[in-house]
Amino acid sequence: MSPQEQFLADFSRFRRAKQPLFNALGYLGSYQNLHRILAGEIAITHQMAVRLNELCGSSHYLWLRIQQNHDLWLSERALSRDLAKPRSLDGEII
Repeated sequence: MSPQEQFLADFSRFRRAKQPLFNALGYLGSYQNLHRILAGEIAITHQMAVRLNELCGSSHYLWLRIQQNHDLWLSERALSRDLAKPRSLDGEII
């Protein structure tokens, strides 16, 4: 599950009325940033994790772990073909 999917699951009541959520996470600075977070275009930052902690009572570490796990999953997926090729210690494909 991506951080954005978790975010939407926890805050589904804000799906249509984003103003209360925007007010609670006010540091974002714009509706565009909130939309980009909900769309999964930008990551959950440390600051946002702290604000989510205050908003819903879940640990800010939870949000950061979810984001980190999702980032690692994306990297593994992106590199899987390349990593599947056996290489010598000097980087040459065997």
